Amino acid sequence: MYKRNLLVILALILTSISIDAFATKRIIPIRGKWFDNILRSSTEPIVTIEDTTLEIYFPTELNDVLISIYDEQGNYVFEQYVSVGAMESCFVNLFNLGVYRVEIMHFAKGVLRGDFIIK
Repeated sequence: MYKRNLLVILALILTSISIDAFATKRIIPIRGKWFDNILRSSTEPIVTIEDTTLEIYFPTELNDVLISIYDEQGNYVFEQYVSVGAMESCFVNLFNLGVYRVEIMHFAKGVLRGDFIIK
């Protein structure tokens, strides 16, 4: 009887939790050319979005990387040069819903772009 009551209470708690509480990061597909001399692994940044926070993960150290974010009208929403160490991330908080494009540019590596939506 005790186990049954415990299971019922647990079921009620789990069904009352919003699905948004289980939000996960979505990987943003990026395209473009990223030149590197390392053949064993990719040095391309990995871009993810979770809620309204954009994360750009850099597997290798890079200096003077330009990160630009545009809205669907092509207006700059964010633009900043960053220098990152290996396995570091940059975070950008975006508060408005809409369609965006992220652009990652490095003078020696190239340019990568990806589109994403904040709902």
